[in-house]
Amino acid sequence: MEERGTGIQRMMASMLDHGLDKPVINLVDGEVTVTLFGPGEDLERIKTPSNVPGIVSPAMEAKLNDRQKAIMRKVLTDGSVTSGWVMQSFGVVKDTAARDLKELCNYSLLEQRGRGRSVHYILPAKK
Repeated sequence: MEERGTGIQRMMASMLDHGLDKPVINLVDGEVTVTLFGPGEDLERIKTPSNVPGIVSPAMEAKLNDRQKAIMRKVLTDGSVTSGWVMQSFGVVKDTAARDLKELCNYSLLEQRGRGRSVHYILPAKK
């Protein structure tokens, strides 16, 4: 039941993860049309989940805002990030920084470590 009603989102995510463009969905006069774009002549464009580069799949990357993408780049290069760094780097208030970091944790892209003023965010341990 938990997947009921998520077919279109899963289809779009799968297409992005395999290197294809998102489908175009139109509603005209009560009729829904879905246009699926294949690779055309460029079959090398098709990816399998095992050869998608990076830790963030294209479908997940499409969900992230520009700050969150930059946060992930920082964690990949430096190993961790703090809310203070987010606030200073992007000129945002504490609530915005916390919301971006919480969303990345909810997506299981980051883990929170430490307590109080020593809280920092790292990549999750591989299971």
